[in-house]
Amino acid sequence: MGDYLRNCTERFDLVFSSFALHHLTTEEKGEVFRQVSRSLRPGGVFLLVDVVRHEDESHDAHLQAACDWMRKEWHDFSPEEMATICDHVTGNDLPETVITLARRATAAGLSAPEPVNQYRWLHILAFGKTPGRDAQLSLSYRLSTISTTIRRTMYHSTRSAWRWFTRSR
Repeated sequence: MGDYLRNCTERFDLVFSSFALHHLTTEEKGEVFRQVSRSLRPGGVFLLVDVVRHEDESHDAHLQAACDWMRKEWHDFSPEEMATICDHVTGNDLPETVITLARRATAAGLSAPEPVNQYRWLHILAFGKTPGRDAQLSLSYRLSTISTTIRRTMYHSTRSAWRWFTRSR
């Protein structure tokens, strides 16, 4: 997304990112927010689906809790597949808290995030191009129509993606 937006002169109503931002450092996330802000039209939305740490959770505690939870709840994976998943998570994931993401977004000219949905550490957050109360209310209204569909598919699509990941290696 970064290279495309960096070189793109078009402006968009919606920029969407799914399960990618948590692989970037905090500074790289800030650069993505700047590029997204530059690429959105006024009133546009950056819709982020990604892994987010709890506010009181350290990075290491988050990785341990996530792997422990997946081992307990994801029964469809063999021990070898689960080891591959947890190796990926502990070696590549750099999730932030919502507060950290909000700071990076607002510094880049986007609104604070509007929570659309959440399942454990998986969040759907919407950031508006134009900050302010009216923009936030408008953002909430625009997102209300997609919330139900996202909630239904979020958990199952994540498990499907991991199944593909472990089998494609």
